[in-house]
Amino acid sequence: MKKYFLNLALGSFMLALLCHSAVLAGIAPLSAETLRKVSDVIATGEITAMTREYVGGSGESYQYLWRVTMNVDQFEKGNDSTNPLPNPIRISFVTSDGSDFVLCGPAQNPIPKIGNICRAYLEKGSLFKDEMLFPALAPNGFEIIDNKTSGAEVVILNEKPFLTGWKAIVFIALIFVVGIYSFISKTARRFSRIKRNFQQLFGKK
Repeated sequence: MKKYFLNLALGSFMLALLCHSAVLAGIAPLSAETLRKVSDVIATGEITAMTREYVGGSGESYQYLWRVTMNVDQFEKGNDSTNPLPNPIRISFVTSDGSDFVLCGPAQNPIPKIGNICRAYLEKGSLFKDEMLFPALAPNGFEIIDNKTSGAEVVILNEKPFLTGWKAIVFIALIFVVGIYSFISKTARRFSRIKRNFQQLFGKK
């Protein structure tokens, strides 16, 4: 019985470690009516390119910025003939770990693939690094109409550092402990040799 409760506690702890950032950032999906009402732009078309870029984070919460290029067939909302929206349009969204599948719920779901025909529910465009991006509504700003794919891959612009947050602290602490142990071991061996030398020199007549 004790072993059962121990395994249960350990399992719960590991699940919490995997899910804590996503749970804290979780948002209930918006209804179709709400998506149409609150979006500034609604665009339908084919996803032709995607990029993913690590932009920061700490601990287990890593933030990735995605940029999606859509060849627009139709603007269902937000286009003005006197000041037309760009076509292709560049869409952005953020995930917590950069993968297509995020355990415990992604910041954007579904995440489209290159070649998909989608309807995108978007906010007003804003400049980011001299590029006009239209943020997708979270957490379900994409409606996939046709899930065909082109076979093209997402372009990775930047990856998270190998060691960040608590992992870096643990790694540094481990290196420090190993260094101290190595120093103590070498010092002990040195003193042991000196002690034997003195014993050989003065202990024998």
